[in-house]
Amino acid sequence: MCGSGAVHLARSTSAPFIFDLEPGQRNIEVRWRAPERPNGKIIGYKIVHTPPGANFTVGADTLSYNIQGLEPWTQYHVKVSAQTSAGFGNYSELQNPVRTLEGKPEALSLSCRGDLSIPPLSSSLGRILSDPTANHQVCLLLHPTRR
Repeated sequence: MCGSGAVHLARSTSAPFIFDLEPGQRNIEVRWRAPERPNGKIIGYKIVHTPPGANFTVGADTLSYNIQGLEPWTQYHVKVSAQTSAGFGNYSELQNPVRTLEGKPEALSLSCRGDLSIPPLSSSLGRILSDPTANHQVCLLLHPTRR
């Protein structure tokens, strides 16, 4: 209490501790422990990831969050802050960036040199061009694209 009768609310004196970051292809599961020395009763948490700087809030009883909608094979920094009646406290210490998993190829494209006017044949690997007048395949070049 200050001499004027006003109540002074300080921020949390310690930060949550992130102990697990589990990446998926388009998500990261974040798990943390509550601050050891909160400044009052914790009423929620804020989870922030960069890029692009999005943030999410969860209730006091939640100690994990699954960040969705991320890009495959991209590095992200994640941090967590606890909220008390005084506001949000310090963020967890910055962890090494976590990389989401590689994306699976969604499409295969064919590149071929030469003049062919025959339609491509389908295969489980992609598309194959063949010349019905020859006893061999003309070309097969697959280029996976990631999303």
